[in-house]
Order: sequence, then C-alpha cells, then structure tokens
Amino acid sequence: MGLVNLADMLISLYLTAQKSTMWYLPMFGQLVDMSVVNAWLKYRRDKRLLDNGKPKSHCVFRSEIAFSLPRAGRPARRGRPSSAEVPQPAKKIMRAVAQRTTDVRYDNIDHWPIHADKGRCRLCPKG
Repeated sequence: MGLVNLADMLISLYLTAQKSTMWYLPMFGQLVDMSVVNAWLKYRRDKRLLDNGKPKSHCVFRSEIAFSLPRAGRPARRGRPSSAEVPQPAKKIMRAVAQRTTDVRYDNIDHWPIHADKGRCRLCPKG
C-alpha cells in the first residue's frame, strides 16, 4: 500500500490537470502522469541497483521526457551538414488596393454610404 500512496503523492507534485469539456482529455493527462511517475520510480530503482549513482530528480526526468517526445518520430540527420545557405522563401507580393481616380477623390463631394432600412437577408421576404 505504500507504493500506491507514493505514486499518488508524486503525481500530485507535478500535476498536468486541465479543464476540458471533452471527458477524455483529463483522463489522458492522468494516464500520462501515472506512466511518467511509474517510469521514474523504475528508473530510480534500476539506477540504484546498477551503478550506485544518484538518479535524476523527478522534475528533471519529466522535463527530459517532455523535450524528447516531440523528436521521437523524426529520423536522425545523416551526413555532413550542407555548406550552401538555406534559400529564403520568396516574399509574398501584396496586391495593390484599387484607389479612386483623382477626379473622384478631389471633387469636394462627400461620398458617404447610403443608410437604408434593410434587413439581414436579401432573399427573405421579411428581410
């Protein structure tokens, strides 16, 4: 019973609880926490049995897992690094905004929008 209490205590130290409307996300976070704690307990036991060295702390162990998991599926780069520079992506050409002609712009007539009592939809009879 002592290991269950120890595991619960270690899970509560670095809890990744998250509120969600989807029922499975908090459950998934709890399963990840349990698996990390169990892996750390096993690592700590094996480290003491094999080489009598001081094991990593729980926080360091969790952070190493967090940094290594996103890189897990990527293949390792092989060969010598390329000496050629990486080509920069081409900049997007911004389209020019159509402006009014100069005679309309400077004709001293206020071109304001016309406000009408129109409904939300053109197609509905109630409008």
